[in-house]
Parts: sequence; structure tokens; C-alpha cells
Amino acid sequence: FWTAIPTGYFTIINPDQNGSSLLIGVSDYGPSDDNQTILYAYDGEQIVQVGVFEDIIGKNAWDISGAVCHGDGTITARIRFDILGTWNALARYRADSNALTDITGFYSYISWEGQQTGWEVTAKTDIIMYEDIQNAETQVIVPAGTPVSMTGMKKGSSDSTYWVCFAADSMGKTLWMTVEKIDWYSYVPTPNGLIISDDAFDGFFYAG
Repeated sequence: FWTAIPTGYFTIINPDQNGSSLLIGVSDYGPSDDNQTILYAYDGEQIVQVGVFEDIIGKNAWDISGAVCHGDGTITARIRFDILGTWNALARYRADSNALTDITGFYSYISWEGQQTGWEVTAKTDIIMYEDIQNAETQVIVPAGTPVSMTGMKKGSSDSTYWVCFAADSMGKTLWMTVEKIDWYSYVPTPNGLIISDDAFDGFFYAG
């Protein structure tokens, strides 16, 4: 099995305990230690790659438990997004001998031991957010100086757009903000137009 930076470990996965297909999960350290698992299946003639997900099955380099196969055809795994700083969320996949499909609706934020900053940030300028992502009339201006906490994310209508959920405790609200990923940078909406996220928030955790 070919991997870029192999850990030397693999596991046999039975994604659906009521089924008969078995998958081979080969662990890889991934770029910047973004652990990943490459899934393979035997199609009756040859071994084929089914898909790749971030995280490894078992424990990672920080001795934190990783991906879990639930036996109902689904797998949950940690995924690291590089929008709005570096933060980790929990993703859910459906796996069988033909494909690995991301079925996550809401990517809920999860903290890693030793990374206790990054999801609690402070607005450095006025930010446009929404109480309801389906209704543009619920727009709310979050004033500069307001502390907010990222709680999760939904993917937008394209690969470069996201909706990020914030808890604004001082305002007594749960709010949504749009994010556009352009090249390596994230841009957020303000009353004066889009600005880079570094200029919008203070306190993000970034990978070293």
C-alpha cells in the first residue's frame, strides 16, 4: 500500500456489521501531521482505493483517540479546517467497498488537548452575522470588542464558501457568519466590505 508518510500501522474495518465487506485502513501521518487514513477494498479481482479521511483509527501522536467505526456503515473522524485559523471538528462518513462519502451536516468544533486557544476570539471591527442563514433579514452587526466562540461550521454552496457558527454570549445570541476562502486566506463580511480574517478577529490559533 502506498502512502506519503506512513505510520506503519493498518487496521481491518467492518463498516457495517450486518454486511460482508471488509476495508483495510492504512494510517498516514499526512502533511503537517494532519493524520489521515486511506481506505482500500478488494473488489474480487484487485485491491482498490475507496477513499481518504483525516485522522487515524486508534490514537494519534498526541495520544488522543482518533476515528471510530460505528458498525452501522458510518465512521466519525477529526478533520482540521484551515479557515479562520486552525481548528478541529468532527466529521461523519458513510463507508462501503465502493466509496467513502462525507455525510456531515454540521461540523461541530472539538478541542485537542494542548490547543486550548483558537475558538474563542474577539472582533477587532464590526462584523456582519446572521441569526438565520436561510434569511438575510436576520442580519446582526457584532460590534468591535465583542468576544465570540466558534462552535461549528456548515459548508456553503461552493468549495470556497462556509457558514461558521458563533456563540455570542454577551449578546445572548447564536449567530452565523459567511466566510470566503480565497487562495490561502479567509475573508469575512463587515459593513465596509470583505476583509481578511486576521484583521477581523483577534486570538486565533494557527498551526506552527
